Amino acid sequence: MSSTLQQALDSLKAGRPAATERLHSLIRIASVSNAPGFDTELDAAADWVAEQLREIGLSEVRLHRVGATDLADAAGTTEATKARRPQLVLASDDSAGPDAELVLFYGHYDVQEEGPAWSICTAFDPKSVNGRTYGRGAGDNKGPVIAFMEALRAWKVGTGRLPVRVRIILEGQEESGSGAIIDFLASELGKAFIEGASTVLVADTLASPDGRPSITFGLRGLSYFHLEVLGPGTQTHSGHGGGNIQDPGGALAHLLASIWDPRTRTFLVPGLVDRVTPLSEREGQLLDTSPITAESMQKESGGVPALIQVPNSTPARQMGALPAFTVHTLITGAPKPGATPTNIPTSAEANFSIRLVPDQNPEEIGRLVEEHLNGVVREVLHDTVRIKLTMEKGSFPVRFSPESPQIEAAAQAMTSAWGTAPAFLLAGGSIPIVGHFQALLPAPIILWGGTNADSSFHGPNENLTDHNFFASAEGMVHLLYNLSTVSRAA
Repeated sequence: MSSTLQQALDSLKAGRPAATERLHSLIRIASVSNAPGFDTELDAAADWVAEQLREIGLSEVRLHRVGATDLADAAGTTEATKARRPQLVLASDDSAGPDAELVLFYGHYDVQEEGPAWSICTAFDPKSVNGRTYGRGAGDNKGPVIAFMEALRAWKVGTGRLPVRVRIILEGQEESGSGAIIDFLASELGKAFIEGASTVLVADTLASPDGRPSITFGLRGLSYFHLEVLGPGTQTHSGHGGGNIQDPGGALAHLLASIWDPRTRTFLVPGLVDRVTPLSEREGQLLDTSPITAESMQKESGGVPALIQVPNSTPARQMGALPAFTVHTLITGAPKPGATPTNIPTSAEANFSIRLVPDQNPEEIGRLVEEHLNGVVREVLHDTVRIKLTMEKGSFPVRFSPESPQIEAAAQAMTSAWGTAPAFLLAGGSIPIVGHFQALLPAPIILWGGTNADSSFHGPNENLTDHNFFASAEGMVHLLYNLSTVSRAA
């Protein structure tokens, strides 16, 4: 082991108690971005993080605010309050020299609101209990951000310099759409800030359910829709209008059922799966050793009667390598509790999504779904209703080579810190900003999964184990060194 790496590791170990207190300090700031009224706390969190980066000794740290946006209120109504966009924390350090690897780190300091059912502590009064830190943001994403900052601190304190050049972007709007950072990256200032990055590090994913750290080499994208079915202009008694007037609820059921067939477990929308890219042999091998199994999915779900079984597939492949259709809400009529309404309602609506895989395009999927549903209205429902379809969100799927030198550097770093090799996963969810990084940079993206799988992201009693917190920090100390050797080898 190199002497400088050992010095950094020794410094990290000596600073463990202070690192835990820093994590608690950041959690205490209620930097909520998915509800209005937390502007002061969001600014306080940005200021706190920026001051820590200055204390570590990074050569440049600044705050940057991008425009303003509308933020829907906590009740989810259409009324909106005007809110200042939370600040971006931008930091850089080139002390490693002009030829060193340039690592771009992304994280977020904002969190979801508290929510109900906390029992061990309240969301913003963190506690350490039985080897875990409990509090909102412990796992998503304050803990991983602090872990990376502790790795930087260990190198600066232990050796006086970083082994690589760094660029850091920490946002305060990840839980409410990431509008500010997306606009920043589209600007000339943003493009110049990340220019030349040869590795992107994102620590916003979970460790494997079996306790191993994870490297995620792909994320599904998303097309998220709101569908409204419009029927009669006024409610009509079904005894009078039934059989002549199409009820919107029944029409909505037909429309949703026309998208995906549970009997054949295939999509019925023409062209929707034409761009699905099959897994490579190596990607398939990695997924076939995944801890995502039928048993783990059954346990995680609380015991569904049975799982969907796509022919010639597995739960791990279905989670990350195949598109998926989900209906999230269904509303028709407005019955009172205990009532048995018999009217034909005037409308019905649903929210549904399609999770996407490479090389599906969310905008193209939106167009295909709209064309298909309009065809169902004409040919199956015979124009007895009208529909309004809105694609409310869209993000591209991403997938990276699990065999790049940078990914190998991350795997070696995790093995050094955890004492076991990481699991390689394809995640079923989406991190939209990752797609923007992939579009802007020809750089490998490391999705570092160091947060325990039972962290309870967004839920009550969110937590981060001490083991995973310190292992992540130690792994990132190793990673920065390993990436410096990748640079020299190149």
